[in-house]
Amino acid sequence: MTVQPKLLNLSVHIDEHLDGDLSLAKLAARMKLSPFHFHRKFRDYFGDSLHQHIKRLRLERAAWELLQHAKPVKSIALSSGYRTVSAFSHAFSLFAGVPPTHYREMMWAGPHAQARKAVQRKLSEEFIARLKPVRVGTQKERQVIFLRSNAAGRGAQAEAREVCEQISEMTGPVAEWCAALIDIHGVTPAANFRIDIGTDAVRLPPRVRAQFGVRTLPAGRFAMFDVTCRYVDLLDVGQAIDLLWLPGSGERPRAAAPYATFKGDIGGEMEFRYYLPLM
Repeated sequence: MTVQPKLLNLSVHIDEHLDGDLSLAKLAARMKLSPFHFHRKFRDYFGDSLHQHIKRLRLERAAWELLQHAKPVKSIALSSGYRTVSAFSHAFSLFAGVPPTHYREMMWAGPHAQARKAVQRKLSEEFIARLKPVRVGTQKERQVIFLRSNAAGRGAQAEAREVCEQISEMTGPVAEWCAALIDIHGVTPAANFRIDIGTDAVRLPPRVRAQFGVRTLPAGRFAMFDVTCRYVDLLDVGQAIDLLWLPGSGERPRAAAPYATFKGDIGGEMEFRYYLPLM
């Protein structure tokens, strides 16, 4: 697995500045490359052109905001980088198949209802009944080094194990792992889903940190769930929290990455603490 820390760090910058200036020229200058060479490296590493990548992330975030918050469509359009509602509606319709004004109703009546039933079939009634936070409270920010497990839709356990092994080879034994779910349940296609797997950066010397991507998981309020499941089922657990616990909780999610911490090797049933960011 090829590691390119500068591109991983650039991906963090893009994720955190989707409402900012992410032009090819500006990002190429950030990487100290010509636009041509930067774009070629970006496409080779991430599989999308820069424009396709940013457009998808912005529209996925817009879809998440439509589902989770009552923001006006105009506000979502502007924060997604579109100057007019009509341009945003056109792009969103191509992305989701329906205009943004109809998306929320369509998702909750169709795909979300189907997803809820699918999760309920996969996870036992007893497991779902226990799916309550052990604590809702504030957490300090957490800086982690990471490698990316790409296309980490359900079943991609082998790549996650490879990431952990590669990190261990470069850092030595890891006391606690952190898996940050960068993409969005119910919106991002499984083929595009990314999970950043890593560990606390604070204990590592700068020369070691420089070999990885580094991201800061923000501080704030979280609902914390202690769950025992297979690593391969972690996405289903997160989706169950989103679809089954969150709607009746009186809470609203925050636009930050959910993440989970765990110890030991990936395989069999494991103990996780899952952190859901809240407003």
